[in-house]
Amino acid sequence: AIDEVEDRYLLCGYADGSLALLDVEERPSPAHHKFECVIQKERSQGHNFAVTGVSWYPNDTGLFVSGGFDKAVKAWDTNRAEVAFTFPMPDKVHCVQMPAVAHRHNLIAVGSADRRVYLCDLASGGSQHALSGHSEAVNCVA
Repeated sequence: AIDEVEDRYLLCGYADGSLALLDVEERPSPAHHKFECVIQKERSQGHNFAVTGVSWYPNDTGLFVSGGFDKAVKAWDTNRAEVAFTFPMPDKVHCVQMPAVAHRHNLIAVGSADRRVYLCDLASGGSQHALSGHSEAVNCVA
């Protein structure tokens, strides 16, 4: 996910549970062939299992969220490069999304293996709503 504020930072989540934040504004030199890694979080600092979704807070690059097969959604403080809050989930997380209208609310949409969509509230730190009705795991939310 590339941030929509500066159109510069790319979030990456990996199968081993690690995360990276890359600066894609600066073109890599021909000798290096890769973008500068601004933040790298190894598995021990990221998720215990595969990262299945990442999403920027739409109003600034100081916050992003990640979700994974470790049944957790994590809200990250980009400036301090650490987890600000963890939402424990009842099953594997398949996807996360911070809606573009998040300046009116602080909800994170979470698609889960248990066939529900959860709305997690950054302001209260709780999972406020569980939306049922799907017959299979929810793999994408927008």
